[in-house]
Amino acid sequence: MTLKELDGYIKKYIRGDQDSFDVIYYETQTSVYLSIYFIIKNKDIIEDLMQDTYMKVIESIHMYKVGTNFKAWISRIARNIAINEYNKRKKVELLEDGSHYTFNDIVSNNHVSKFHNMIKLLEGLEKEVVVYHLVLNMKFKEIALIIDKPLSTVFSLYKKAIKFIKEEYVDYEN
Repeated sequence: MTLKELDGYIKKYIRGDQDSFDVIYYETQTSVYLSIYFIIKNKDIIEDLMQDTYMKVIESIHMYKVGTNFKAWISRIARNIAINEYNKRKKVELLEDGSHYTFNDIVSNNHVSKFHNMIKLLEGLEKEVVVYHLVLNMKFKEIALIIDKPLSTVFSLYKKAIKFIKEEYVDYEN
């Protein structure tokens, strides 16, 4: 679905068409999930924070400027909620099995394990930028909005991450 089509459903929702929210949720759930996942690794907490994100979106959807990028807008809300939760907990539970459904759903080919192993080499913003760009096919400009960094920083993080993967993955496989 294009961003313009998604904006159409947002307009319908604002006008009172409650069924439009199902479409909005379906089209944004992966972005929201990953925005939280980068910060909070516990699946149960992620699901709670996804609910919090959508509640916040329902409360503030009138503040969204139609014609901009809704996925970036909602991803930023999700990321901020996750950061707040992380700061409250100051402790992150890591999932031992990184092959949970998110990566299997997103990367649906025979290279899920290899992709996951490469991504595991990265941390922080580098990991976020790579996944937003390669998995969600977001433009660097959109990613810059989500992570609240200049476009040049996003480019730099991506380039650094890819270089690191190329250099380190060979050692990681052995």
